[in-house]
Amino acid sequence: MPLYDIQCLDCGLIEDVICSSKERNTCPECLKPAKMKPIMPRSAGIIWANAEQSNQLGRTFHTNKEKRDWLKAHPNVSEITTGSTEDRHMRANLQDRADKTVQKKGFKDMTHWNVEAKKHKASTENLTKPPINK
Repeated sequence: MPLYDIQCLDCGLIEDVICSSKERNTCPECLKPAKMKPIMPRSAGIIWANAEQSNQLGRTFHTNKEKRDWLKAHPNVSEITTGSTEDRHMRANLQDRADKTVQKKGFKDMTHWNVEAKKHKASTENLTKPPINK
């Protein structure tokens, strides 16, 4: 629940209160209307996230500084971010390679191969299901 600064208009009470949204406009002492202002939580400086496992780089970084230092020490290496030019080129290259692979097997492209694979799976599942007795 959120933390509020409360000032009662009737009894003059001023205090910090944790309350739900239903009771947030009433004084906890006299239950009359009160002014309430949400209090922003205070942080204790830098809060580190969990260790980052980079599958692309094959490493675990425990701090952002450790990752920055490693990337500085390895200038030839860079991570590919989603949606970047490198990402689009990599995905297009993978799609082309996949299309060429399935074309060698007699399919038009990956989409055609996926459709045929689903048909084949459905037909084999129907053959292996036991008949339903009524």
